[in-house]
Formats: sequence, C-alpha cells, structure tokens
Amino acid sequence: VGEVEFDISNESAGTKAMYGLLGQILNAMRFGATLIIDELDKSLHPLIARLILDLFNHSDTNAANAQLICSTHDVSLLANEILRRDQVWFTEKDRFGATTLFPLVEFDTSKVRKTTRIDRWYLDGRFGALPNIDDQLTLFPLAASGK
Repeated sequence: VGEVEFDISNESAGTKAMYGLLGQILNAMRFGATLIIDELDKSLHPLIARLILDLFNHSDTNAANAQLICSTHDVSLLANEILRRDQVWFTEKDRFGATTLFPLVEFDTSKVRKTTRIDRWYLDGRFGALPNIDDQLTLFPLAASGK
C-alpha cells in the first residue's frame, strides 16, 4: 500500500546482475552485435538465464540477429528446447591446466540425437569436460577420507 523507493545497493545480487546486463542485451539486440557473457547464470535465477537465451534464439525478439556467446555452469540450460546441438560447446582442462574447446556436434550423430538429454549425458561424463573432482579432494583430507 503505497510506494517505497529502493536504492540499487539494497537490491539482490540477481537484480543487480540483471540490471547490469539489460543495457548490453538491448544494445546487442538493437544493433545485431555479439555479446559475450562469462557465467551467464551467476546470480541470476535459472528462468531469467533461460529467458535471455530465448531472447537471442527467437527472430521475434532478435530481428537484427545479435549473437550471444556465454559460459554457464547451469546444466538445465543444455535442454533441447533451449539450445540446439550446434550451439553447445564444452571446455576441458588437461593435466597442465590448458583448456580445449570443442563443439557438441563433433560427437557421433548416430548416438547424440535431437532427443538426447544433453544435460544428463553431460553430468554422466559422456562428453568429458567435467571437473576432476578426485584431484580436488586431495586438497581436503576430511572430504577425501569420507569423514
């Protein structure tokens, strides 16, 4: 009942992140530019991250053919109804810390089909590109011992 004015510093991290991205998204959409976002899902609700992908994927909202290049740790964004197989790339670090980038479309299409649950297969390790958790556990002796 009534209006209350909030300073941006009082907003949640997600609201701040959305406001920070909004101008860049609109600018890219208006001019058909390429927008690069590291960790799209950082502080954003998964449905807002999905909305951003949807904005770029639909010609109704992306008439100028803007391009979004982003990284994410949110595997729910790998769903077939959100991204096509040709839009998904993985990164994997070798034992020296060097990163390799490779596309999903390089995998055998007789096995990876349009109906394949990319999120599940990724978490099962079928595409690689998973963190080497066993190596990391040695940094935490209690976790490695199961105590």
